[in-house]
Amino acid sequence: MLTTSQFLLASLGGLVILFFGEAIGHVVGLLVFSLLTLGQVQVKYSEEPGLVFPWHGFARNSRNKVVVKEDMAAVIGIWVFVVALILFFILRGNVRGR
Repeated sequence: MLTTSQFLLASLGGLVILFFGEAIGHVVGLLVFSLLTLGQVQVKYSEEPGLVFPWHGFARNSRNKVVVKEDMAAVIGIWVFVVALILFFILRGNVRGR
């Protein structure tokens, strides 16, 4: 059984890790998305007047450019990063096995 101080310390540590993990993941996701699209798709951080995003998070602005919601760009970027990391470790393991 945890004492009160241990519980508070563990909870605080968990919240700090969760916050920084979320922040780092969000930034990495946005960077990967920007690299993936070569800057051709704009990431929208605030709502532009008259711009409505459907469920998939992509829309076109008044200049007919593709715009994606910030959250969707981060999710796509994180998934691409995770898949690339998994493939890296799989391929690295196969090379070491030879």
